[in-house]
Amino acid sequence: MGLDYSSHPVDPDLFRSRLIPYAMGEGDISDLLDRAVDLAEVLHRASVWALATTRLSSAMREAQEAVAPIVTHRYKTPGKQSLLGTLLGRASPMVEETYQTPAYSPGIPGFDSDLHVWGRPFFITSQTPAEALAAYQSFLDCAGHPPPKIDELCAAMLADLDARRSQPLQKLDTAVAEAIGKAPPYLSALEVDAEATAFDRARARKHGVAHWNAIRAIWDRRTATAPFDLDSLEQEARVAAGLPPQEDDSRWIEVSDPNVERHSLVKASDALAGLPFRIMQFAAELQPGWMGKGRAHASSIVQHVNINSGDLFEKPTPLFEEMIAAGRATGRDLHRDLADNFSLGAYVPPEKVPRLVELLETNEHRLIRAWVTDESNPFQMESGLTGHLKNLEPAKYAASKGWGYLEAAEIYSGFLGMTN
Repeated sequence: MGLDYSSHPVDPDLFRSRLIPYAMGEGDISDLLDRAVDLAEVLHRASVWALATTRLSSAMREAQEAVAPIVTHRYKTPGKQSLLGTLLGRASPMVEETYQTPAYSPGIPGFDSDLHVWGRPFFITSQTPAEALAAYQSFLDCAGHPPPKIDELCAAMLADLDARRSQPLQKLDTAVAEAIGKAPPYLSALEVDAEATAFDRARARKHGVAHWNAIRAIWDRRTATAPFDLDSLEQEARVAAGLPPQEDDSRWIEVSDPNVERHSLVKASDALAGLPFRIMQFAAELQPGWMGKGRAHASSIVQHVNINSGDLFEKPTPLFEEMIAAGRATGRDLHRDLADNFSLGAYVPPEKVPRLVELLETNEHRLIRAWVTDESNPFQMESGLTGHLKNLEPAKYAASKGWGYLEAAEIYSGFLGMTN
């Protein structure tokens, strides 16, 4: 099963001293809610730039394909088997098929939407992990600054791509390379939708308050013996935060009978089991993670290529110890790997994160080609490298801070429009 996974640097002290006590009804996190809103604005504006760059790359690709020569590709496929062959259990004969496409046209050379839009947080186009993490810190430091400061960082990312546009040209068809060379500067060609950059800070903060209202309300019901309506609880949490009871979400189509009253009755133990994920959702707003899809997260891929990780990965119970001690069901759905959607999986405590970085760096080639069937195919190898960076970069950042490393499923989902 494929997952929308994410890899996160996590500060255990943030959980133990602020988030967990607040979830259990103590303390105040107003400053963290304000910080989350500041970062949400940075993330929103960076995403607008990233998506605009994606559109520019697509437009450039179309222009390149218009002048590119047509290339014939050949491949083998099973043909029709004779009746006798079928009766005898013979394999179908292989026949050659062909198809034609324009010669490879990259759009913006060096732009990898899987890494720069749907991988790293913010909008980071840097080439090396060190450069990417420096840019990551710059975006984090931009929280609370006026929007033009965010735009300045995004423009620097696009300018960095433009400065590298000539690097792969010698490997491309001449006509395609010429089209890339003649393209105007990316910054002048980019169209950023002014309306799309608008960000409602007040509404974002109300969402944060509602999120925590629900967490604390669930915790308050930890000893309930009768099931309670989780939907009603969340609606009450939203109203208390100054939001309407339900979000108007056009992504979903209502197919149930409107005349039937619906309830989402849950046991207290089931609601408690979901609290760690809810808390991690907020932690990710303060420290965005790297997102991916499939089974390329570190704990899965090292197992796939039979690398001995020893006791490196464990359940993330250390982050929630106090809650688990007071409500055992809180830790029920924590695992050493990503076992399901909307879950938390492999955790590497701070003292072991340097070992994780060493494991990822030492076995880099094996990890990059883990899912590669044809090492001569540069696109497959590039995809392998992208997946590897999504694990290595958050691990290196965690190591630099003395923090832990955590994998999660569905904190982000490109399909649902939830990005980092």
